[in-house]
Amino acid sequence: MSIANLGELKAALAGWATRADLDAQMDDFVGWAHQEIRRRLRGPALHARADVAVAAETAPAPDGFLAARRLYLDVTPRRVLRQTDAASLADVAASLALCDYPSHFAVEGGDTLVFAPLFGGQATGKLLYYRAPDALAQDGDSNVVLAKYPFLYLWGGLEALYRYLEDDANCDRYGGLFGALIDSVNACETADALRGPLVAPAGSGAVV
Repeated sequence: MSIANLGELKAALAGWATRADLDAQMDDFVGWAHQEIRRRLRGPALHARADVAVAAETAPAPDGFLAARRLYLDVTPRRVLRQTDAASLADVAASLALCDYPSHFAVEGGDTLVFAPLFGGQATGKLLYYRAPDALAQDGDSNVVLAKYPFLYLWGGLEALYRYLEDDANCDRYGGLFGALIDSVNACETADALRGPLVAPAGSGAVV
């Protein structure tokens, strides 16, 4: 069965569950899966890039921001900012004197980038971040995760469906499949991104 959009996903959920009486709840099941995918999936499939104006202590995160992957300042030489938590960033701000550019950043409130120590220069930050997949609202809607990993939405939707039915055995079954697939995607995509290009061995007698 093809699962290329929201309508086909809802049909697949009904088919796998062999239930035809849950049409009114299907959007809720998909919504729960989408929420968990946003919260737990962190792979290069969600990578996006954005410019950030680093000219004050804070800057808004880009639309759809889930988490930062890397941030550097587009100056010469480039300066890679070290990501830390908000408490440690406060220690950096308190312990270092005013400088040209920040050396650290943290995410506060999920949508604000905070820089330290205090600085007097201005620069463009080049941010690589995890961007939330688009929401699925209409039957024809799709997104990058559904297109590449449709079973993530299927397993997550079935976990929510059986939770609604208070069927603990099947809820645990599909919850386990959902969690395992998220972990596998996170691990495999990260490994692929770090592996680099494959180099074919030279054939016998070849000149290298």
